[in-house]
Amino acid sequence: MGQARGGVLFIDEAYELGVGPYGTEACTTLLAGMTDPEYRGMVLVVAGYAQQIDEMLDRNPGLKSRFTNFVDFADWSPRDCRAFLEKRAAAENFSLEPSACDVLERGCGALRVLPGWGNARDVITLWKQLLKHRALRVAAAPPSTTGVKIVAEGDANQAVDEMMEQRRGVAGNPAHAAALPQPQQQQQQQQQQQKQSQTSQ
Repeated sequence: MGQARGGVLFIDEAYELGVGPYGTEACTTLLAGMTDPEYRGMVLVVAGYAQQIDEMLDRNPGLKSRFTNFVDFADWSPRDCRAFLEKRAAAENFSLEPSACDVLERGCGALRVLPGWGNARDVITLWKQLLKHRALRVAAAPPSTTGVKIVAEGDANQAVDEMMEQRRGVAGNPAHAAALPQPQQQQQQQQQQQKQSQTSQ
């Protein structure tokens, strides 16, 4: 707080304040600083998920009463996620197939309604998953003669599937299949039908 005197003190993931002995001490220190003339003019900004921030402030009514301005930032839309991925691909010299972009957009639409959606953080994670599955595909394929680094629809399907399974926590959960983009549901159904056909033979 001493370094922020006369300026801005920004605390990210502030919902951890008030948790445990150190968190309680931090809340007490902040409250004291907000009422101490020595810190007059200092702007305190706490950031985090809305529900958890509310719970943190409810643990300390004295601290909550000192905050008078609240700003809510809407989650990214699937279109926002798509635009980010397209820009990221262009910046790293990758070419996204249009169908891959469609899969990623629908996948982000399914992911964002699950608990813990982190906007840019999760979209960056999806991008890394996408590159991993592309690398696996390229490693098993004949060398390309075009020199263009293409991200295919299959790469996108696999990246979204993997992230959905990680978020759900249990692979093969029926609820997981219900939330998948439609092309992925069809792919899974086809795979299940093939397995059933092989079993019956």
